Amino acid sequence: MVTSASWGRALGSAAIVNFVTLVGVALLGLPALRAGNLRGDKKMTTLSSGFAAGALLAAALFLMFTEALELTGHEENHHEEEHFDRNDHHHLRMLDEEHNHDDHDHGEEHEEHAETWPWSIAALGGFCAVLALDVLLSLINLNNVKAKAKENASSTDAEAPKPAEPRTEAEEADALQQKVSVRRLLYATLIGDAMHNFADGAFIATAFKTCSTSVGWAVVIGTVAHELAQEVADFLLLARVCGIQPVKALALNFVSGTTIFLGAIVVLASDLDDNAVGIILAFGGGIYVYNAGVECLPRVVNEESPAVKATAMGLFVLGAVAIGLVLISHEHCD
Repeated sequence: MVTSASWGRALGSAAIVNFVTLVGVALLGLPALRAGNLRGDKKMTTLSSGFAAGALLAAALFLMFTEALELTGHEENHHEEEHFDRNDHHHLRMLDEEHNHDDHDHGEEHEEHAETWPWSIAALGGFCAVLALDVLLSLINLNNVKAKAKENASSTDAEAPKPAEPRTEAEEADALQQKVSVRRLLYATLIGDAMHNFADGAFIATAFKTCSTSVGWAVVIGTVAHELAQEVADFLLLARVCGIQPVKALALNFVSGTTIFLGAIVVLASDLDDNAVGIILAFGGGIYVYNAGVECLPRVVNEESPAVKATAMGLFVLGAVAIGLVLISHEHCD
């Protein structure tokens, strides 16, 4: 039974994380954005992409994938420990009697690694989900372009102003691809961030629910630290790369962060097992890897200026280190 104090601490901590992150993004992200004159600065876009790629990959590899793998294999061990506690001496006798039979089957069961395939599928699913989103958006935008072209062709308005010189098919294709890429990055960033925050809420609630209060607050501090770097990177992606107005990007970033409350509520109100939380983490990690490797890093690799490219790679390292440092003291909460 979860006490009212645990509910209060978990939800209060989620509110603190969300508010502190919002203020931090406003104080750190907006000045960084203004330094690039808000729009049209390819250099700033490249540098932002470098930092974002480092933070995204670090969050996926240092936290989301490792925690997911830990959690997907934890549930089975947890049930075994509970069974042992309830049937201490009887369990020991059964282990002695069935020792030989267990040894015969243990190697085969160990090779199957049954606890890892859901994690692997979820991680690949997160990566492929963005590809599926790309196909869907391509179809939607292609239909919109065709409908608009048909409407323009059927127009007989003599008073219409002289149209601009039509673009070539290659230019139309490039413009369409750029539009699809921006929308894909926008949705993928928000979805990945929402899942990440959901998992953070689940971690915080689990800490206060099953661990001590001090461990719970330690998780909160660590969450604020890594979320700040991550949310600044997401904000720069939304405002710089996706071209969203800074205030709107800040609002979208805040809304996607509210899933931290959902994660906390789900854990506190239900018996959501570790395996389910692990799968959610792996899925979100797959999305982050796609964002970093497919959307962000190519901008750095294709940068023509060696100085800008080197600076972007330095920011990549900085983004990864910023996430990694705050996870040094990160603890698994059993």
